[in-house]
Amino acid sequence: MHFVTNELDSGEIILQQSVPIQSIDTAESLAKKVLAQEHLLYPKAIKKALGLR
Repeated sequence: MHFVTNELDSGEIILQQSVPIQSIDTAESLAKKVLAQEHLLYPKAIKKALGLR
């Protein structure tokens, strides 16, 4: 997760989380894994961005 800027995906990183990639993954299955992790990170990223750690 990163701050939004005028350039695509160029904002300062707030939080990151890796996801396992399997040889059988497709673009769709990988996107689902990433989305699931993003949903878990949203509350933490918001608190961090607001300085509420």
